[in-house]
Amino acid sequence: MREIVIPELIVAFFLFFPLIQPFVKGLWGISGISWLPPAALLIAIGIFPAYGWRPECVPLLAAALLFSLISVRPALHGAIHPESPASGDFREPGLHITIPGFAIFAGAVFTALFFSPATDSRFTSSGVRELALQNGEREYFLRIYGETEPSPDMETGNAAAGPRPFIFLIPPEGGSIPAVDLICAGFRDRGFTVISYSRRGFDSPAAAVGRTYPPSPLAIRRIWRNFRLGTVREKVNAYGRALETGRREDIDFLLPLVMRNYLPQGSPLFLAGYGAGGGALVYRAGAEFAAAYTAVKGIIAIESPLWSVFEGEERVLREIPGNSSWFTAVRIRAENWFAQRKPRVLVPESAPRPALPVLYLMSDRILDKRPGKNRYDAVYAALRNAVSPAALAALEGAGPLDYTGYPVTHPIYRILFPGTGKTPLGGKAFVDSTVAIITGFAALLSGNSAGVLDLRKPGANVHVEIRSWTLPDFRYILNP
Repeated sequence: MREIVIPELIVAFFLFFPLIQPFVKGLWGISGISWLPPAALLIAIGIFPAYGWRPECVPLLAAALLFSLISVRPALHGAIHPESPASGDFREPGLHITIPGFAIFAGAVFTALFFSPATDSRFTSSGVRELALQNGEREYFLRIYGETEPSPDMETGNAAAGPRPFIFLIPPEGGSIPAVDLICAGFRDRGFTVISYSRRGFDSPAAAVGRTYPPSPLAIRRIWRNFRLGTVREKVNAYGRALETGRREDIDFLLPLVMRNYLPQGSPLFLAGYGAGGGALVYRAGAEFAAAYTAVKGIIAIESPLWSVFEGEERVLREIPGNSSWFTAVRIRAENWFAQRKPRVLVPESAPRPALPVLYLMSDRILDKRPGKNRYDAVYAALRNAVSPAALAALEGAGPLDYTGYPVTHPIYRILFPGTGKTPLGGKAFVDSTVAIITGFAALLSGNSAGVLDLRKPGANVHVEIRSWTLPDFRYILNP
């Protein structure tokens, strides 16, 4: 996707000449320069359908729109009076126009170029298979990273130290497979076979064989509101619950299919999910699930607020004393009427109790325990409620989107959605650290197959909390 720099530079080139035209005498007689901003606007608009949602290009698009509006008058003058294309109006624009114009131009171009992606392609292509599935009216797209058989030892030709561990990864509903492609490739390179998927009409953008469907603005708005307010407002929380229900339906359909067709005999299976997917896994993994899917060794919930844990507090209504005056009775009825219509405060209730080991991988915002910062209250409730080994890990400086591939493909998200801590990590280092933490967790649970994994230390400090921990020392994850 690095080629996005080319249209960005073309837009910048087209906007630069109208800015400097008043100061370069040789450009005064060229009327066509006034048409460059509208051309830049068309190119800037085309960046989004060609490269997907690129927030760093929004200022460039806005600058192109502004300069296009400003250029309308000289462009029309040149078209109506071709014999005198230089009207003279632009030669002395004044500092009140020149300085803001250059500032807007510089800020827009800097943002677009500085936060351009570091990769050259949207999807990893080597060692990947793609297929489409249908379940009634639901369309699924699967990507399989790596081999589905044990890796042979290159010297002896025998199977490696153990079967390749397997990860079934549920992507975030906002971003889908493109958001986790680099994460999946990282797992493959460290010894896993990975399957991820996208469901059309649920994920935004949805992926398909050979293409991606553009995100729905309405879906993006709902996902954004749920991200911000899903643990605060009851109506928004209902949407988060619906997302978790949808992911549970995906698990019930896809997991048996994956185990039947792609999981080699003896391979340990790990289930990882982002957002609603992580919440669905945590709720689904009860004792009955663990008994039915014995190949599943552990669960990783990544930046999953567990929306289904939150319930609205019961409203407390005042009773009207029997000896109350009519005025007091009316006042209490009015207070109760307003209390019933006031939005209920959401609090975590009925936290799930998975029967499998769980790793909660969260932004370091979870460490902010000030009153009212309840986005992660349900995670702490689930951690306290654990009956099987459970661990919470938060990479220092990691924001809510930093456990995806976005630090590399959308670097601006690290500015828009930062963590609370300071870290020297760059974008690729966040991806590598995410893969390292989860690989270490899988190695603790994999038994003999841990020998096929490429274990590495995370690139920054990791905050860790454990509950009901009966497994080997968790520090093994941080210092393999």
